[in-house]
Amino acid sequence: MQKKSNLYYKLITKNNSGFFSIQFIFFISLITLIILGYNYIFYAQKEKDQFRKVCYFDLVNIQKRLILSEKQLFLLNSESTILRSRLNILYIELAAAVASSNAALVTKLGIDIWQIQNLQNKLDKIQKLIILTSQAQLKINLGKLNYELESKKLSENLIWEKFITSTKVYRLKLNTELAVQSDSIGGQAPNYELKSDYERLQKLELILHHHFVNNKKNQTVLNIEKDFNLICAVSFKKENNEWELEIKQDKYL
Repeated sequence: MQKKSNLYYKLITKNNSGFFSIQFIFFISLITLIILGYNYIFYAQKEKDQFRKVCYFDLVNIQKRLILSEKQLFLLNSESTILRSRLNILYIELAAAVASSNAALVTKLGIDIWQIQNLQNKLDKIQKLIILTSQAQLKINLGKLNYELESKKLSENLIWEKFITSTKVYRLKLNTELAVQSDSIGGQAPNYELKSDYERLQKLELILHHHFVNNKKNQTVLNIEKDFNLICAVSFKKENNEWELEIKQDKYL
């Protein structure tokens, strides 16, 4: 009887041990699934956060610099208008002096005209310097940002390659320009204004196409595949003397 009891106890203990082993394996598998699932969610969210940062920080700052250059350029319009008006008056006075054969006045007006034209020449150089500097800085900033995006893509692929096979393509608009032009009068040191399609010309745009799947060599428990496109564009509106940034983003952001 005692032997039967001992045998029964051993069978129960063995069965319980097997049951708890199955429970333990199930628990570990569940935890593994949760961790893997969280890693993929974390990866996707991290990509969106990085894209959002580029949109709201990098692109916005580049657009702000362009607007600042335009404001500096337009502030010179008052000086340009004064010089232009003064020169027109001098030409009228010169015509009258020539008609009246006033040689002394003709000489003086000629000197005055030369001085105004000299001032216009200096102002014209300043205006063009603002435009060229802004354009050059824009190309540098966009080129730098494009390089950073590509470098970040490569480094992240190395970090996640054990879990994820990723295809990521960035398309950054690199042909943006400072959307300004001289007014219809033109000439030396003209007034500057925004081009009619300035929103399109000066729009900064970034598109990300991202596709990733779980690396089946290292992880076969979960079958994960995700494909998404993110779009962000930063432009501005100018009404009267108010400049307002406009950010258009993908709904998934």
